[in-house]
Amino acid sequence: MAFFARQRMHGMAPRQRGGAAIEMILIFPILLLLLYTAVSYAILFWAYQGLNGMTSELAGQIIRQEWYEEDSGSHTLDIDEINLALAALRDNATGPAATAGWCSGSPSISSDGDIDRLSVCLVAEESLLPQISLLGVKLPHETSVSVTATLRVPQ
Repeated sequence: MAFFARQRMHGMAPRQRGGAAIEMILIFPILLLLLYTAVSYAILFWAYQGLNGMTSELAGQIIRQEWYEEDSGSHTLDIDEINLALAALRDNATGPAATAGWCSGSPSISSDGDIDRLSVCLVAEESLLPQISLLGVKLPHETSVSVTATLRVPQ
């Protein structure tokens, strides 16, 4: 009799002792999914921000240092100097931005009428997030992030 009285004093009805554990077992996968979602978006945002800074800095260096020449209406880029600048930026970067490489066809200068535009695209292709399975369902994950910066070439 004292056993039931002790349970009622603590606010638990008889035969309800394992209810909290069962509720936790049912809610835990949802909490884990919410945590994974928050962390994965934070990692992707971190990678995007790092690449965005590197891409804009590299495009600015190409324009400021004038690592391009105009030959009969088309532009030629000094790829050696640009690759050295990218290597220097990668050495100072952390995280996914430290593995950044060129997108296909980048960097390039295109003409649109009287306006010439420099486009620089960098991509981090390492697996940014681990592939996990929750209750047998594989959650989506990003394997790469790419950022393009476009600047107007001064006349």
